[in-house]
Amino acid sequence: MVGFVISEMSALLRRIDLTTKLVAPVLTGQIITYGSLLIGALFISIWNLISMVLEYNLLLSVYKSCPELSYKKQIKSEIH
Repeated sequence: MVGFVISEMSALLRRIDLTTKLVAPVLTGQIITYGSLLIGALFISIWNLISMVLEYNLLLSVYKSCPELSYKKQIKSEIH
C-alpha cells in the first residue's frame, strides 16, 4: 500500500515538474514579447522573491515539525 502511494506521489510530482518546464519558457517569452524586456525581468524577479519566501517558510515548518533534524549527526571515528 505504501509503495503505491509513493509511486502515485512521484508520478504527480514528475507531471508538475515536466509541465512547469514546458510552460515557464512559453509564458516568459509571451510576457517579454507582448510587454517588454523590463516587464519580463520584473516578472521573473518578483516570481523568484515570492518563491523564495514560500520555500523558506515551508522548509522552516518541516524543520520545526521534525525535531530530529536539529540534532547534529555524531560521526564515530576509529583510531587505529
